[in-house]
Amino acid sequence: MTAYTSGADRIVDSVVTLCNVSSPDRKMDVSECRALWDTGAVITCISESLVKKLGLSCLGVVETLAAGDRRFPAEMFLVRLSMGEFTLPVLRVLALPMENAGHDVIIGMDVISRGDLAITNHDGKTVLSFRIPSMETIDFAGR
Repeated sequence: MTAYTSGADRIVDSVVTLCNVSSPDRKMDVSECRALWDTGAVITCISESLVKKLGLSCLGVVETLAAGDRRFPAEMFLVRLSMGEFTLPVLRVLALPMENAGHDVIIGMDVISRGDLAITNHDGKTVLSFRIPSMETIDFAGR
């Protein structure tokens, strides 16, 4: 099992954590980034500026569907994604324009659906905890 937990000292309306992104084959090209956890995103995405900074090679272009059923082409890349002790050594991502978004990574359901995700807001503090693989059903209703 590998797990990651991150918290904020207040309740937040979007969960943004720190992560490291690099090319899978060159560990020295590491960039610390802010990552938005987004259950509405099907695939994990990185900013076009991060692609340039890391010097990543494009695997190809795929047609992508955005909110409002807007279709557009997006380049695909391979990256290594890590947060604390948690690492995905090879992850396929799409590049999107994210300038001034406040983050360079969007963690999508392709990552989230590999494990268990919980977000709590106890004592006025938001905490995200994620683990791979899924280990049990988390049932707050107690069924």
